[in-house]
Amino acid sequence: MRKTHAAAVGSVTLFTALLACGAVRTNVVPPSAELGTMPPGVYVLDYYAPPPDWVPARSIGDYSLNTRVPDLFWLKYDNAYALALRIRPIAKEQIEKDIEVGLIGKPRADKAVQFSAEEEQRNENRQVGVWKLNIPGDDFIEFSFKMKSRTKQQNPAVTVEAMGLGRVDTAKDEDPETACLDGFKAYKIRFPARKGAKLGGIRIQLPPAEAHDPEEEYVFVDLNLKRQAPKARFTDLPQRQWILRSTFDAARPVTVQDGIRDIVAYVNAKPEGVASLELPLKGYELRETTEKETDGGFKVENVKETINGQTVDALRITLEKGPRCYLKFPINFDAKTYNTMTFYTKIELPKGLDPRKVYGDTYPNLYGTDAGTLNSFFDTFSFGITSATKDHMDWNRAGVSQGLTAWHRQRDAEVPPGWQAVALDFLHSDMAGNKHTFLPETTHWCFYYNNKKIPEGQQVVVTIAAPKISSGLMYAGGELGKYREFLATRDKFLHKDFPDSSKYLDPPTTHRLPAPLPLIRNHVPQGEIILPTRRSYAAAYDVIVKRALDYYQNFLQNKYGLTEEIPLLSKPSEQDNTKIFLGSEHFAAVDKEQCTADLKILNGKAGCAIRARGKNIYIYGGNFNYAREARGIANGIYTLLENNTDEIMVFLAAGRSPTPRNVFEFSKDGNLDLVWGDGYINSPSLEYWSVTGPDSYMDRNFNFPDAWHLGTWEYGGLRHHTVNHWWGYGTEPNHSGAEPNETWGLGEDGKRMLPGCYTGHPCMINVLDKAKAAYLAKAFKTREDNPQVPKGQSYIYRQQDLFGLWVEDTLKVCVCDKCLTPIRLANGSLVTPDQREFRGTQFFANACAMINAVNVHARRDMQIESIAYFWMSCIPVFEISRNYKIRFCPYIRKNYFAPIYAPCNDLFWRDFHRWSQLDVTMGIYEYFLGVGTRPWADVFQYDLKEEMALGLKTATPESDRSQLAQMENWVLARLFWNPDSDLQELRRYYLRRTFREAAPEMEKFYFTLHNFIYTHFAYNQPTEFEDEQQVGTLAFMTPSDKAGRRNPNLTVADELIGYMEAARKQVRNPMSAKVLDRLYAGWTDYIEKARTNADILKQRAAATRKP
Repeated sequence: MRKTHAAAVGSVTLFTALLACGAVRTNVVPPSAELGTMPPGVYVLDYYAPPPDWVPARSIGDYSLNTRVPDLFWLKYDNAYALALRIRPIAKEQIEKDIEVGLIGKPRADKAVQFSAEEEQRNENRQVGVWKLNIPGDDFIEFSFKMKSRTKQQNPAVTVEAMGLGRVDTAKDEDPETACLDGFKAYKIRFPARKGAKLGGIRIQLPPAEAHDPEEEYVFVDLNLKRQAPKARFTDLPQRQWILRSTFDAARPVTVQDGIRDIVAYVNAKPEGVASLELPLKGYELRETTEKETDGGFKVENVKETINGQTVDALRITLEKGPRCYLKFPINFDAKTYNTMTFYTKIELPKGLDPRKVYGDTYPNLYGTDAGTLNSFFDTFSFGITSATKDHMDWNRAGVSQGLTAWHRQRDAEVPPGWQAVALDFLHSDMAGNKHTFLPETTHWCFYYNNKKIPEGQQVVVTIAAPKISSGLMYAGGELGKYREFLATRDKFLHKDFPDSSKYLDPPTTHRLPAPLPLIRNHVPQGEIILPTRRSYAAAYDVIVKRALDYYQNFLQNKYGLTEEIPLLSKPSEQDNTKIFLGSEHFAAVDKEQCTADLKILNGKAGCAIRARGKNIYIYGGNFNYAREARGIANGIYTLLENNTDEIMVFLAAGRSPTPRNVFEFSKDGNLDLVWGDGYINSPSLEYWSVTGPDSYMDRNFNFPDAWHLGTWEYGGLRHHTVNHWWGYGTEPNHSGAEPNETWGLGEDGKRMLPGCYTGHPCMINVLDKAKAAYLAKAFKTREDNPQVPKGQSYIYRQQDLFGLWVEDTLKVCVCDKCLTPIRLANGSLVTPDQREFRGTQFFANACAMINAVNVHARRDMQIESIAYFWMSCIPVFEISRNYKIRFCPYIRKNYFAPIYAPCNDLFWRDFHRWSQLDVTMGIYEYFLGVGTRPWADVFQYDLKEEMALGLKTATPESDRSQLAQMENWVLARLFWNPDSDLQELRRYYLRRTFREAAPEMEKFYFTLHNFIYTHFAYNQPTEFEDEQQVGTLAFMTPSDKAGRRNPNLTVADELIGYMEAARKQVRNPMSAKVLDRLYAGWTDYIEKARTNADILKQRAAATRKP
């Protein structure tokens, strides 16, 4: 894990100067049972197996027919599949391909396709290894593996070295005690633990052959080093446990000793400090019957049950095949106070059900799983609460409930056979459904069972006993200390006043020039721009700087009516004028010491430095990536422009292709003096980031456009290829209408699934060999010539740095016998299909084999990226490739008004925390779709700082594309640049520069809305990314503070509408007016839908009001 942060210098204006403090190692406290930070047992291992980064000792350019190359494949061994290592002579066809694509130079081409007896004697031609591990080896005591070979040699001697620890010689280190199958033999050495020992790598040395033998093959399985004692792969967050709320409020560390083991029994014992209400078991209500919605196929009885020696009231629901069963039981309470629901339940099933639709002791997958899938299992039901007074849509009736018994059952509770104890904290548990309710006005508790799935003539009997709702309890999780800090500081989200914001039209007060420098006088340029030298970056990346210069020139033309462009020169002229120098070499010539210090700060970052000497301004960047200074110089050009004018770039929402537009006031006199631009240096905390919007908008806002498939070298961004949902490599033909084949996954209906984003995944076992070939083949595909590479050599492996491999956007996976066969790990243990780690382990294994093929045959440092989404959020139970980039996606996160480390988001934060301790590159992929006008950047700022502290490198949220979210998108872009930004200041800056004369009314609109959200909505209704008019609906139900004698019925919604209308009357700037018109249209559509929802609630209240 690496921790990076930026320290602010100067005022908190838009472009606050930043100083990089450098990356430092974060100290990870070892896991402790006493502290509850030991991970699950599947991650506590008494062995170590290296990541599957097997490559030849020779570089690709030195390959020949003498070279042995590895690949990874699924080997069926002892009724399980193992990801095995196979080493073979390289194929002549592959050598010829390497020559064709320029990996092997022409001078070596003739020799490369020949087998050489002399070359065969060089050990490195016959070496394959996992290099540069540098793993502490103090506790290793044994090294072993199984191997079989197919070779013309008699008794070939193979050596396998655990570098720094010991070497196995197959000629003398056979292990006769270990039984083997299928022609394998076992080998083992033992050695004493040695303090300070390091495992440098694993090196396999094959014996020389007399001639090229394409049939030669060595296969290895179960290769591992045994430890003295089990060791955890990472330190976990403190374990989830029930505690008293008073324990959390005591502001001290929560310990394992604070945990309440059997929470349902604890509640039923009526402990001091815990108040409980009995939930009713009579008087249930049904939904209103419509053509689409109806209930039936069940019988409800009130009974008595004896559990643990106590006789309690119970509800028995006998279900048979029917449309659905949804029951609502009226009870009014505040679920923020009475936040814990407990009960006992028994689910009696008929015989002969599909075992794939019975959870048993396994946990459901809550990562993005829809309610239909969760409720398709027989041995579970959904439950929750709803508010008839505030929820215009009761999601429980569709089975989208907060609770699911298969997830919320308390597995350590003492209950009679067949019974389960269930507990759910409506504030802090991991919710099953992604929709919640208005907690303070709970009116019903709910039961849902989808009895359509019950076979004809059979019954499922559900019994619910002793249901209660209790106060004083909390389901602890996440990081409680940090969560306390959030709760103590969240009041800063409120806007307490609306001071004049006109200052934001002026240049920042910090980093001013000693004296103004004239750039334009009476529409005529008075200065010049000196271009970078070739030492700043390669010619290919001129396009990055040119884009910024074009924007600069176009803006000056539009605002100041320039008679001609600012001159762009390769060398400074002799004129005594304002000069803007681009590139560090120019500044190094006048102040080498300062330049060297700045470049050290900027190294590896997309930031820039802007300094002045006399009439000269210098803009330069650090050695960022392949484009070196180009990205930093471009950022500096944008910064200089914005901080010397009143310019801001926004965009007009237009579907998936919004139009960029800059807002400014036209200068009638055509004069511009540069007053800002000295002593400024910034260094962003992240390496790459992106916010949804058009490319030029993102470029302008220091983002790297996240083109899904083309890569972004033209922007100086992360060069990636096919980064989106697609796992169908090797399944060809896979077009619509193609004949299904064995590489397509087998669906639950017994039919092969067409590979695709929403249609299904491949058969992971059958597809792997073809998938490796297809994945490698794309590395050798060509794109149009571009100046990054020599003409005619535009192969993907030269142009891109990362290949995508994302799971499809569907839960449909192959359920054939092969894909449901256990996975064998390196120590011979198994991962079985009922384990939550199974699918992730299977998918990551395929991915590692696929990128390994690229690393072996095309490019050693090519990375692979998967979205850690669905089952791939879970840590696999083997060390994955070090070339892996994990784009972690907390989907579906159930509460965006609580930080990622809050207890209610434990499911995702726990996995992110685990991933951050592994040898992978970390990214975050948040969902901000449908958030509308909500101020979602506030909480995300807390998230971002903690994610960065755990080594976050990239951030690419999928943002709301609507006009309603434009301000938060803009704020988010600047937050990525400086995570310590004052978000209230950023919003006021945005509103003033965007809406000009209408800014005061727009400030009232947004800040009144934000205050309303934080005082009435955010902490009363946990909310996912979608705002389905909940905020607007509540605004119509809430009286405004402005209500008085003249307008006694004024609601918050009416107040907001008034501010928007007033802004439309006051706006004068034509560009501001266009932005406001688009916003008004989106807002009107939103608020009118909310009005309809509010009317439904009012009519419902009138119908139930007692006379």
